[in-house]
Amino acid sequence: MADIPKFPKLDLKKIERDIYLAIERIYVKELIQRTPTKTGVTANSWDLISLGNFNYMIINPHGDIITYLEEGTRAHTIFPKTKKFLKFQIEKEPTLRNPKEQKAFREKKVIFFFKGYRNPILGFSYENGKYYCYAKKVKHPGIVAHHFIKEIIESRDLYKKFEDEVLKSIKI
Repeated sequence: MADIPKFPKLDLKKIERDIYLAIERIYVKELIQRTPTKTGVTANSWDLISLGNFNYMIINPHGDIITYLEEGTRAHTIFPKTKKFLKFQIEKEPTLRNPKEQKAFREKKVIFFFKGYRNPILGFSYENGKYYCYAKKVKHPGIVAHHFIKEIIESRDLYKKFEDEVLKSIKI
């Protein structure tokens, strides 16, 4: 009778941990690097969860934003939901048409217009080194679809890196 080759006993907990670490090092890292960002908050919010039995889930608490970045949006108008107006940061000091208004803004760092004046912009402020605009509504140009998640999932290079790392950890 021929000798049956002896295979090393596999430590399933170690393999599960190694797969978790490989997903984290390869896929989560790639998601963080490729998530379009202004501040980095959304990109740095990716997290990997082990559900047990070799099941894993990569999540991001900013799910709506991730969907907009992945699939894009059409141009649309944004209205305030809970307040009377929107407040958003602008890049530089606003240029006002009236020199008296410009001077008043520079001195007081805040200016609001009369109701209905220059609709929909209500005013501007300067707080903590940043300029802000107040408006009744904003016409958003839409978001270009990035498809970064789809590209990561379909990447053969990333899959090969993942496969190599897992096989190396179990020494096959």
